[in-house]
Amino acid sequence: MNSNNFVKAIESIENDRNIKKEVVIEALKEALTKAFRKQAESPDANVKIDIDSDGNISMFQEFKVVENVEFDELEISLDDAKKFNQNLELDDYYEEEIDVDELGRAAALIAKNVLKQKIREAEKQAIYDEYIDKLDEMVLGNIESVEEKFIVVNLGKTLAIMPKAAQSPNDHYYEGQKIRVVITEVNKDTKYNVSPTITVSPRTAKKMPPKTGCGKFYYFCNYYIFNNYKAIIS
Repeated sequence: MNSNNFVKAIESIENDRNIKKEVVIEALKEALTKAFRKQAESPDANVKIDIDSDGNISMFQEFKVVENVEFDELEISLDDAKKFNQNLELDDYYEEEIDVDELGRAAALIAKNVLKQKIREAEKQAIYDEYIDKLDEMVLGNIESVEEKFIVVNLGKTLAIMPKAAQSPNDHYYEGQKIRVVITEVNKDTKYNVSPTITVSPRTAKKMPPKTGCGKFYYFCNYYIFNNYKAIIS
């Protein structure tokens, strides 16, 4: 694995998806561990993975040093361990290096799928953490599509669903329209096949434009303060 490309990939994920580098690295470690266990047909194998600042990956299978071996995939006898390292004693761990590049295609696919899943989970958590801190705040979005039963609003980092029941019957919504909403509820429940779910309403905002003298915000003041609608954001 090219370490330079690996470091760039982590930095890209960190910047583009707002996921901390440490989270990505832990996800990769878990993915490689599951991949090796699958390939070795040893679901309980002890795996140690080190990733240095340059992106170099070192992977080891650990065996506990015992007097009498009961589980070959987990243990090694003291006599055998001392053939590799004379300093090893009972209850120590002998490390056998694994060549990451020699993981089979099936194992590599498992690692890729696990990593993608972990990144999706981390991304959802990052979105939840960001918007839970924006309760009662107004945010700007763009209408991405207008469907029969809901409107999809793009907030930049995530999408919003404005249900039909929350829309004002006197207002006209169209694709590309800029709208402002206030976040009033954030939870991890899935609605409209998206997660997390954030509910917004303009009436409980802490950071609203003034009722008078709105200036360039006049349209938004008029449109959003006096029209009570809710949007579900995810």
